Amino acid sequence: MRAEARNRKRESTRKINSLWLWLGVLILIAILLYWLFSIGIMESLAGVFNG
Repeated sequence: MRAEARNRKRESTRKINSLWLWLGVLILIAILLYWLFSIGIMESLAGVFNG
């Protein structure tokens, strides 16, 4: 009975760690896209002009 609870906890911990990993990856992608837009590379590719 204790071993089952331990295994269940280990599985849930693994799922939570996986979710945090994917959340971190998505945040890094968002930061990268923001940085690219801020330096203007993506603006010129997307055809967005200032003024």
